[in-house]
Amino acid sequence: MAESTSSTFTSLRNLSKEQGVYEQVRQAIISGEMAAGQRLISAEIGKSLGVSSMPVRNALMRLEAEGLVTRIPHREFAVTLYSSRDVKELYTVRVALDSLAGRLAAANMTPDKVEKLRDILARSEVALRNRDLASLRLINKEFHTTLCAFAENRHLQEIILGLQARVPSYHEEYYGIPGMAEKSVTDHYEILEALVEGRLDLVETLLRQDMETTGETLARIVEGKERSARESEPSSVE
Repeated sequence: MAESTSSTFTSLRNLSKEQGVYEQVRQAIISGEMAAGQRLISAEIGKSLGVSSMPVRNALMRLEAEGLVTRIPHREFAVTLYSSRDVKELYTVRVALDSLAGRLAAANMTPDKVEKLRDILARSEVALRNRDLASLRLINKEFHTTLCAFAENRHLQEIILGLQARVPSYHEEYYGIPGMAEKSVTDHYEILEALVEGRLDLVETLLRQDMETTGETLARIVEGKERSARESEPSSVE
């Protein structure tokens, strides 16, 4: 007897729950609300979201495939803890891709697109004045995401967005470095002016420098955390 067609499909109700868990946990990781290395206990997440453990585990396995969470012993997961080497390697790729996206976007600029970027930068100035570093990070990320969209290359955009999601969130430490928050806003204004002037080579160069600075700074922050972790480990006694 042929198998029932209905048995080959996932319940839409269950899929909806899984998707909801996936989106909320993913956003919490990307925003930094869930810190790198934090354990993700299925039962606790399920209880807080009002769902059973099954859609939670399915969502966490999807996030594992994206590299955002890592499986740990006892069938649980944790937010992926990136090493300084991971950060350096990730930004080596982002330097190349984001600068390419900027060049393509520069060739596609319109007055409406310029206005949208100016609005984003105006909001970044407000966040800077208020020393709202969490908002500044999100707005700066929006600037890069919007610029990527303006490149009008779907495949490039998908890759960059995937890499953006993997970047560890250390915005407090990053923008806590004297002058770093101001530099980020200034650099983005320089990129915008080059876009307005249609200077493709300059846009590409400025974005490359921006990504290199971000990658090097984040790598140093992670190196500091790694050093602290090593120093806090108890020394063995002969």
